Amino acid sequence: MRRSTLFVVCMASAVGFGLFQLKYEVMKLENQHKHVRRSIKNTHEAISILNAEWSHLTSPDRLQKLVEKHLEIESVSGSQMISLRNVPVHSYPDETATMQNRFALDQLVSAVLTDNDILPEDDGHDE
Repeated sequence: MRRSTLFVVCMASAVGFGLFQLKYEVMKLENQHKHVRRSIKNTHEAISILNAEWSHLTSPDRLQKLVEKHLEIESVSGSQMISLRNVPVHSYPDETATMQNRFALDQLVSAVLTDNDILPEDDGHDE
């Protein structure tokens, strides 16, 4: 046998072995790909189920029924709300700071309630 023939046979064998290895590597990667796709599909299904469950659990009607069943609370009526100005002031050592804090809190509550259109517009008359 000539050297060139031996070289060609060796090269053909090496290429054949390489293709054989490549084929099995591709098959292995395809199986991994199928596994990942199946895992992604299962995860999407689980997310869909969890979203549906979350929608059910947080539905306002269901929450209202649970509140009525388990909590002994009633809705707050407008007649139950008073201004902080009507709350009696207790004597504290630093009364100036207390009054400033109370005034700031009263302004904040008034601003929030006015923003939410809960209180009627102030007509400029004090109580």
